[in-house]
Amino acid sequence: MQLVWQCQDVLSIAFVSHPFTEAKIPLNTHRKFLSTLQFRRGYYLNNQRSTERDEHQMVNILLVTHGEFAQGITSALTLIMGEAKGYATVSLNIGQSPDAFLDELTMKVHSLYEDSEGSGVLVLTDLFGGTPCNCIARIMNEMGTKKIRCVTGLNLPMLIEVVSDRDEQDLPHLEETALAAGGKGMVSLAEKIFG
Repeated sequence: MQLVWQCQDVLSIAFVSHPFTEAKIPLNTHRKFLSTLQFRRGYYLNNQRSTERDEHQMVNILLVTHGEFAQGITSALTLIMGEAKGYATVSLNIGQSPDAFLDELTMKVHSLYEDSEGSGVLVLTDLFGGTPCNCIARIMNEMGTKKIRCVTGLNLPMLIEVVSDRDEQDLPHLEETALAAGGKGMVSLAEKIFG
C-alpha cells in the first residue's frame, strides 16, 4: 500500500489525507508528524518497502496517570501509529491505596528498565504534584536519573514524538524531545489558521 497524498487548497493551507483514517492534517504545520507517519508505519511515497525498527537499545515508555487517561491516550496512539513495543501504562484508580499503587508502579518500572537493556525508562505523567508524579519521584530517587526520567503534562503530540524518536535518542535527549513536543502541540486554531 502506498501513502497517497490528496492535497486541496483550504484557506491557503495544504491538507493531506491520512491513508488509514482519512483525517485531514494541515501539511504546513505537521511536516514532521507526516514524515513520522510515512517512515514509522513502514510506507514510503512511491515505494512499498517496509522498515523494521531496531527494538534493542531502545528507551521504554511508561504512562502513569489518574483514572483511565493512560488507556485512552494509548488507544489514540495505536489508531495513529499502530501498536507500540516497550510501552506500558499504570493507572491510579478510585479506592486504590497509595502504597499498593507505589508497589505496582515500582514493579512495572523495574520490569521496563530490564527490558530496555540499560537504555532507560521515560515516564510520562498527567499532572505535576499528583500521586502518580510523586510516586515516580520516589522511584527516581531510588533508581537514579540515569535509569529513569519523568515528564509531566502528558498530551498526544508529546506521546507521538517520543514513541517515534526513542530508537534514535538516549534517555536525556528523549526527555528534552517530550518537553518540546508537549509545548508545541498546544496551538490556537484561531491564531494559526484564521489569524
